[in-house]
Amino acid sequence: MEMEQLTARFNDAVAVRGSNQLATGMEMAAAPGRRADDDMEELVARLVDVTVCDDGPAARGEAACAVRIRLPDGRVFDKVFGAERPVAALFRYCGSAIAACGMAGRPFRLVRLAGGASEEIPPRGDASLQDLRLDRCIVYVVFSP
Repeated sequence: MEMEQLTARFNDAVAVRGSNQLATGMEMAAAPGRRADDDMEELVARLVDVTVCDDGPAARGEAACAVRIRLPDGRVFDKVFGAERPVAALFRYCGSAIAACGMAGRPFRLVRLAGGASEEIPPRGDASLQDLRLDRCIVYVVFSP
């Protein structure tokens, strides 16, 4: 099945989520010879297969810090934190993403690329995400040996 079709069906499913129309719409959209449940499971596995814990959005009036997180298996998450949040919030979020993807229990580091060099993000300290200039950065999760 084409990715565009899956994406369109996912958007339709999200629009009617929790309604009785979901089952009807999925049955009508199912490919011949396949059950709607099978298509939905495939769709969920490809597009929304993890649930990540969240410290909540930036507080009202707090500056935002948008970070893209890339896991070792290639999955990417976009998250907006409050810019004044401690770096521990980023580590908690990444740990939750790792656990949700079935890779729990593995020690990891966070690294960002800066001008052709890599820079490890310290896991402890009083530094905020803003202090570390992480707004609009891609942070790579690297498993420690």
